[in-house]
Order: sequence, then C-alpha cells, then structure tokens
Amino acid sequence: MTIALGAVVQSGDLLERFGAGPGIHPRDDVVELAANDAYAIDVVANDRGAVAGDGRRVLIMTAPACGVAYRSGERIVYQGAAECTGVQRLTYCVARGDDCPGAEVSLVIAAADGAAASRTETPVERLALRPDRRSDAAVSMAPSGSGFVVEAQPSSGDRPLAGLSSALGTLAPAESGSATAAD
Repeated sequence: MTIALGAVVQSGDLLERFGAGPGIHPRDDVVELAANDAYAIDVVANDRGAVAGDGRRVLIMTAPACGVAYRSGERIVYQGAAECTGVQRLTYCVARGDDCPGAEVSLVIAAADGAAASRTETPVERLALRPDRRSDAAVSMAPSGSGFVVEAQPSSGDRPLAGLSSALGTLAPAESGSATAAD
C-alpha cells in the first residue's frame, strides 16, 4: 500500500487533484477601476504554478457585459465606457496542452476617477492612453444554436493578414497591389 501511494504522489497526480501539484491553478481576481479608462491586468500573477509566458496562453472565455477585454502581450486589457459602472465579470483560462483551467475576474468599476487597485494579488495598471483598437471594440458576441459566435465588424483599413505568408505565398496582398496568393 505504501509503495503504491508513493508512486501516485511522486507522479504528482494526487497533489494536482488537490491543487498543489504541477500545472497551473488559476485563482479568481478582483480589481477596482474607474469608468471610461483602459487598464492592463496581469491575471496570471496570482495563479499557483504560473511560469513565464503563461500570460500569452490566456484565453478570454466570457467577455464583460459592458466594455471590451482582450489579451495584449501577457496581460488582459479592459476598456470600459463611462456607463460601465458596477461589477463587470469576465472569465479566462490558461491553455496548456489539452487543458485550460480557468478563473473569474471581477471588475469593480466606479464612476469617479481614481487609481486602480486590487483586492487580490493581481497587478493592475491604468494605461496613460486608451489603445486605439477599433476592430476589437467592434467585436460583439451573438448567441447561436451551439453557443456564441464572434461577429467581427472590421474597420476600413484593417488588414488582419497583412505581412503573413505561407508556403503558398502571401496571404494578404500588399496595400499598393492587388496580387493574390496564387500569383
């Protein structure tokens, strides 16, 4: 019995089931923000088992009801309008292989201008300038029969494939030409 238990503990399976073994174990975050500003939130900073680069594996699973949230580098950027007050929530997960354990971020948004704060160990920084990401702000979530579908409304001048290439050639033509991938 002791040998079998030792083998399970050594492999980390038993410890991971209790949130203490290898792998990432996201923790919920609570941050206080002011409305009508943009903030960068390091949601993996307080997650157990987080390693360098995990912020780039963050996937936003549920968007806040008011405002826009997207991953930028290793942090989540939240931009709320003046009417986005109260508590907004978003959920995220950290993708590692086939696993994507998640947590919730509660955004406590006050109407008055104030400094960003965190009720948890989550670093949050007020951005000096609101990022100009019109195409992100135009993304809406629409219910469909099998969940939610992202309906992006690209702005004029958006070129999401610009600069990408594959073995077949360029995926997006240059601004000046109208060449296709087959040319």
